[in-house]
Amino acid sequence: MDEKASARLVDLFFPVQEVAALPTHDPKGDLAGTRPHLDIGLEKFPAAEGQPPTFGIKVRASSLDAESVNAPYHFVIEAYAIVAMDGSIGDEAADRAAANLVGMQVVVGAIRERLADLTSRAPWGRFLMGVVVLSGVPDQGGGEAPVAAGR
Repeated sequence: MDEKASARLVDLFFPVQEVAALPTHDPKGDLAGTRPHLDIGLEKFPAAEGQPPTFGIKVRASSLDAESVNAPYHFVIEAYAIVAMDGSIGDEAADRAAANLVGMQVVVGAIRERLADLTSRAPWGRFLMGVVVLSGVPDQGGGEAPVAAGR
């Protein structure tokens, strides 16, 4: 993508927020054993002629409890963002890719902060979700993004 597109965050909300402290966690044990997982989706909204494209980005972050070691929390957080492009590119595929990249950065960051906030007064302390490798994010439809362990 050679051209730069300007994106505007229209809205961001959390339809699902679930965190539970796990009584089996050992605070002196492995603190980086949580296996997070992301499911992502991108949709283009219908727009009136001459209007810039608008996209919805949904990210569902959850703990893979069966694959985690000494996890302090079980969590499921879903965030949804609406991103409007400025229409300067004029190419749907490029607008979609730009909206996805910008939206993923915003949404994953918002999920990370929300999870840290929800766990800040929980028994095992604040939990930070690991780094997301954005190069693995599909530019259309839905899919998964690789996530590093957190704590």
